[in-house]
Amino acid sequence: MAQSTKFKVFNGLLYSEMPDLRHYGVSQIHVIDRGIWPKQTSHFEDPDPRLVAKKLDALPDDGVPLVMDFEFYSFSQGLKKSLEALEGLTTIAESFKTAAPSRPIGFYGYMPVHDYFDAIKPKSSSEYRTWQDENTMAGMLNPYVDFLAPSLYTFYNRPADWQTYARAQISEARRISDKPVYAFIWPQFHNQGKKKQPLAIPADFWRLQLETMSEIADGVILWGGWNFGRQASMKWNSQAPWWVQTKEFLSSLSAGV
Repeated sequence: MAQSTKFKVFNGLLYSEMPDLRHYGVSQIHVIDRGIWPKQTSHFEDPDPRLVAKKLDALPDDGVPLVMDFEFYSFSQGLKKSLEALEGLTTIAESFKTAAPSRPIGFYGYMPVHDYFDAIKPKSSSEYRTWQDENTMAGMLNPYVDFLAPSLYTFYNRPADWQTYARAQISEARRISDKPVYAFIWPQFHNQGKKKQPLAIPADFWRLQLETMSEIADGVILWGGWNFGRQASMKWNSQAPWWVQTKEFLSSLSAGV
């Protein structure tokens, strides 16, 4: 099944016994979130170029996009922290680009800053404008990345609020960058740090997310499949409502509907 060249769907899933989703039109993507610093070294230090090269050399020589997932910096705690974030993340991106110049790279969750409550505030509010200022600072990473990977995970069963959040995030991504925007979405509700199995998003809500993203983004990165209670991969379920909806969505993309 050929995937639409305009809107891309990427496989960032962690399920065990998962089939090759490329047969359904889902593209590959890689995520690196550790292993680029020596043990007992602060993650706020510069990454070790040898470890970065080792991580990248271990990947297939497939040229597919790579997400850098290092979530310990903040653009929401004042200018000093924002400048530290900008410097640290720039250094990380440069180390990846040096090791693999031709591989497209992007950061998870920084461009724009994922702040659910400020993003759904009125655009005239001080909270929304502060969030925009944070995004403007994060946007200074734009020369060092090839795509943006904002986080659009679901916290509440409020589809209208999620759409507001999603549209605000993508709007800000477009404001701070002209690069492709591939948003992370997760077919379960965010567990907000709790070590328990997250609940599944209702099938119609999940389909709404896919349809909304196809209207405003360049693609989505599917994430999920991790059991936070057991700290292990979940077993793939081909009959899961979210996957049934995703297959139908992929078919509609292929058919140009």
